[in-house]
Amino acid sequence: MQTLLIIAVLALGAPTAEPDTTGATVAQPSLIAAPLIPDSPISDSTSPGSTADDTALLPAPQTATLDDLLRMPPALREAFHQQVLDHHRAPTDRIETMVDFVFSAAGMGMRYDESATYTVAQSWEQRRANCIGFTLLFLALSREAGLSARPQEIRQTLIWQQSGTTLYRNSHVNLRLQAGPRRYTVDVARDLVIALDEPIAINDQQLLAHYQNNIAIKQMAQGQIGAALARIEATLRLDPDYAIHWGNAGVIRLRSGDEGGAEHAYLRALELDPDEYGTLFNLVQLYDSRGAAAMAAPLRERMESLQKKDPLYQFLLATRFEREGDFTQAIEHYQQAIRHHRDEHRFHAALARAYLASGDRDGAERALARAKSLSDGEAEASYAAELAQLRGVPGNG
Repeated sequence: MQTLLIIAVLALGAPTAEPDTTGATVAQPSLIAAPLIPDSPISDSTSPGSTADDTALLPAPQTATLDDLLRMPPALREAFHQQVLDHHRAPTDRIETMVDFVFSAAGMGMRYDESATYTVAQSWEQRRANCIGFTLLFLALSREAGLSARPQEIRQTLIWQQSGTTLYRNSHVNLRLQAGPRRYTVDVARDLVIALDEPIAINDQQLLAHYQNNIAIKQMAQGQIGAALARIEATLRLDPDYAIHWGNAGVIRLRSGDEGGAEHAYLRALELDPDEYGTLFNLVQLYDSRGAAAMAAPLRERMESLQKKDPLYQFLLATRFEREGDFTQAIEHYQQAIRHHRDEHRFHAALARAYLASGDRDGAERALARAKSLSDGEAEASYAAELAQLRGVPGNG
């Protein structure tokens, strides 16, 4: 059986609105059929976070427009006006109060639920949403408030989760707000998202495609292959030049038994992005299954070259060596991850942990000090406490 690795955006935590920051977390899962860790078995698996009661709510139809997804129930509009718009005129005040309205018990009382790819009306009804749902909700409220808002996407992030034998790697979508000269990003996973590139603006149709793509992935995970096929085809019509969607189409087509259609989708994805790692792995697997070694060889070479430069791959490889007790290899691969993404405090903290386990307290102290210097808030305070403990002195950093 063709094995699958599902890549999905999984973000946790309550959002805040902060000026000149990036990251209003919203989702964009994608699928690849490949282990990112060498020799790690990957097999068909249901996406984590799926819940039994979630199946009662039907997704928006394939023909839905973004306006359909953003449509506010009258009760939500009335509450938003009464609690926010009727009392605050200044855009900055509206942004701050809007965030409080969404999360406070006196307002919507929203909570994060990674399974809930909901429309605005469904989020209002259920009082929960995942990243896509939160972005749609904040976009609808922002437009109702007359605020300048646009979705944007971070294609390369370092967010991952493993459930059983399935590894999830994530991309990321944000909502950027403008209030005069100040820019804000509403962030539902500020401390969890490690962005490997800068956000880029996407239009309404592309955001709608992300929603449809999410639904297709969920349907595939639930075994609704026919529905998933129809939904991913709708995704491709909305955003035909996005490589990850084509890669997802290949995975779903292969799951349906359409090997030729899967190959076509993989090849189209690589035309759009020759370095799309998941698609490279999928196509190598497909050619290997056919015994087509000559066709697989150049793709495998390109894939292995990408692995050497991929900080997530190096980080996950390091964690595997650390679990196995091979701290020398763990340190080497954490250092490689840092070389490709120097300013991520969690990489340095992991390196400190490996140094300490290997008996190198000086190395651990240096790495932990670097993690502290790259962080702020609660993370910085936590590193300061660990550093003080490591040095054997009292203090708060």
